[in-house]
Amino acid sequence: MSAPFRAKKLDIGAFANARVIRDHTKRKVFAKNEPLRQALRFIVRNTTLPGRMRAQAQLKLAQMHCYTRGTQIRNRCVMGGRARGIMRDFRMSRVSRYKINESDQVTSLADPGEYFQFFITNNSRYNDVQREAMHACVRQEVTSRLISLGVPLLYLPTFTGTAPAPPEPNLPIHCTSLDLLKKKRHIVVIVNRACEDLAIHSYRVLSRSGGINKGSAVSIVQDIKSHAETVAKVNGSTLEDEMPGIVILNTGQLLFSHKLGKAVTPTTWSAMPRKSAAHPPAKIDAEWNTIKGNGSFEDHIDYVFTHLLGNEQYVRIDADLYIMGLCEGGDEFVRYLYRNQGRHRIAALALTAPVSIHTGDSTKFINENSSTIKFMSERARAWRLSSWPVNTPEANPTSLEEMKKMMASQENKTQVDKHKNENDSGKQKEEKHEIQLFPVLSGGEERNEECIITAAHKGILDWFAEVKEGGGASGYRNPKLETREEVKKGLTVDVEEYGW
Repeated sequence: MSAPFRAKKLDIGAFANARVIRDHTKRKVFAKNEPLRQALRFIVRNTTLPGRMRAQAQLKLAQMHCYTRGTQIRNRCVMGGRARGIMRDFRMSRVSRYKINESDQVTSLADPGEYFQFFITNNSRYNDVQREAMHACVRQEVTSRLISLGVPLLYLPTFTGTAPAPPEPNLPIHCTSLDLLKKKRHIVVIVNRACEDLAIHSYRVLSRSGGINKGSAVSIVQDIKSHAETVAKVNGSTLEDEMPGIVILNTGQLLFSHKLGKAVTPTTWSAMPRKSAAHPPAKIDAEWNTIKGNGSFEDHIDYVFTHLLGNEQYVRIDADLYIMGLCEGGDEFVRYLYRNQGRHRIAALALTAPVSIHTGDSTKFINENSSTIKFMSERARAWRLSSWPVNTPEANPTSLEEMKKMMASQENKTQVDKHKNENDSGKQKEEKHEIQLFPVLSGGEERNEECIITAAHKGILDWFAEVKEGGGASGYRNPKLETREEVKKGLTVDVEEYGW
């Protein structure tokens, strides 16, 4: 019905669906015909005019399209198109609408003390869609904050600051501009978890009391910049000289949606529009929906470290890399090290909640990767789930010689246990032995692995600064830490000095 009046190009700067477009058309038609309607109404109501003239005006007024009436227009939410419960001052619905308060928290407009609620209905599809709408807003906010901090977007595989023209699949990462990156002697690289959006560490933290900065890479970049400003002030240099390069990998958005024209996570993919709530999500084509060279978690890490950080066109050959690997992101980077030993100048490697290595073919593994294992014991540290205060030393790495002795002893014990178990029950039991590859510290978080980075990132950055002052990749080596067991036994210092 609104087709004859609809503009060929809509000038809508808000949420758009069929109802919003129809309402927009009604507003345009009403604005265009309002002077004529008002003139006709004046003629009809003017009793001094001839009756014939008034009747003709009444007839013409009745023949005008209904869209020319002001009663057809309804206030609609600019964010969701909803027509009920609209707050006129904000032009937004009071239902499921949120704001960023002065504490950087996402809270409800109707109830400032209420955080984002996922379960707002029994319909799981509805919940998924409204969660994705919230995440889309958060992603946009995080991206804008990182850009303002000097870490813009870089699109792979073209290595440009703007997305390639469709239908070329592309993957955005955050990276210091390539002109500046080439000059940097120190570069901080963040390898995120496999399931998260770009630069988002934990929606659990972000959508609750932690706020947007703490739940994303924004807080890390802010602290890096703050430290660089302090050093520049002390040394009398500029911020550009002291600020390290920053590269934030995009390990979660490895699916490319041609419909949306951007890279998405599997969660976003399942929340994309469908024909109906009963229809399944769109099928994923292994070639059509993947980005060249970045088809998997492993491929993406290899691509960035080979074509960006390992390319002399973009990064100095003597640049020191400071890696921050979060959960499975850190585990995958360790596997990358095993495949590419000695390929980069890695000054420090910080891991959160890493997976321990168990025996199996452990003796062979140690012999083949002795250089990487030595590197991790000397220039890597891990922060794990713990009830102890953040940065409390918990364990020192096992030496290479001790590892080999432990493995030999374990293999002999396994052989004895194998024959014993076969004779007793015919059922072989497999025993695993854990090795400590790097110094381990408390992450200051007891339950959720993704929350460790929120509590421990300041300690990680302080350690990076210590590595830098200690000579970086060429000079720094991990000192032996005073673990909590040693402190408790009174071998080094008094327990009360640490507040335990």
